[in-house]
Amino acid sequence: MICTSYFAFIPKLPGDMLKISISLYTPQWAQIDGCFPCLNPTEQLLREAKSGAVSPEKTMEKYCSEVLGNLYHFPS
Repeated sequence: MICTSYFAFIPKLPGDMLKISISLYTPQWAQIDGCFPCLNPTEQLLREAKSGAVSPEKTMEKYCSEVLGNLYHFPS
């Protein structure tokens, strides 16, 4: 199972759950088990989402296209 949360909630998570950051900026105080930078949103996408310039649906669409879409490149 994969769950999402925010850094301040980490202490409330079960101790045996892996805490993986997929954030541009992981606070130093955050007790995490690792990071997956290849899944980080772009700075532009993060700014647009936080400012409300892009709807949550459009943010997800852009994340899938701009970030997840670049994970694998299959030959044509």
